[in-house]
Amino acid sequence: QKNTNKRFDEVIYNIIFLSILIPHFLLPVASWRHGPQVAIFKNMWTHYQLKYLKITGTPIVFPNLYNLTWGLCGLSWGISFAVILSQHYLQDDFELWHSFAYYHIIAMLDGFCSLWYINCNAFGTASRGLAMNLHKALEADHPALKLAQY
Repeated sequence: QKNTNKRFDEVIYNIIFLSILIPHFLLPVASWRHGPQVAIFKNMWTHYQLKYLKITGTPIVFPNLYNLTWGLCGLSWGISFAVILSQHYLQDDFELWHSFAYYHIIAMLDGFCSLWYINCNAFGTASRGLAMNLHKALEADHPALKLAQY
């Protein structure tokens, strides 16, 4: 009975490992297929920032971007260590040296979530800045001229 349980545990560990490992290799391949769209998006974002600077006279400032980036990086690694070490301590057969295969995979997946959050935060910051500058332009002298630039 004990040998059957051990075999069952090994199968479950292998399934968990593969379910985490497969996206690790599929995400870059899937991203390569959309590389041209990513390049177009990055170029559009760069042109938007340049146009924003020319029209408003101020660059888009992302408050706490450096701290946010490093904080999310640390958080993603912290989550991966917490999840995997909890598996080691909660499951008798999960040896510590097995855990080294998981840390970077979970951190990478958390990193994608962090990148999504930073991008959404950047879009929100840029939109709020544009709305504030547009409001100032409408209250200034000759608002139609400034509005035409927008």
